[in-house]
Amino acid sequence: MSTHCDDLLPLMLRAADDAALGPADRQRLDAHLAGCAACAEALAEQRAMRAALGALREAPVTSVGH
Repeated sequence: MSTHCDDLLPLMLRAADDAALGPADRQRLDAHLAGCAACAEALAEQRAMRAALGALREAPVTSVGH
C-alpha cells in the first residue's frame, strides 16, 4: 500500500458495509480499487470478516452439557 492508499483507508473501512458510502466516495474508492490490487484484496478480506462475524451473530447458541 502506498501513502495514497493510506489516505483511502477510512473509505475502505466504511466500504466494508456497502451502504455506508455516498456516491462520490464510492466512485473515488472504485477508481482506486480498479488499479490497486492490494487495496482490492484488503477490502475483500474486510467484507469476508464482516460476513463471518454476522454469521456468528445469527448462529444459534447451544449448551454443552454432561
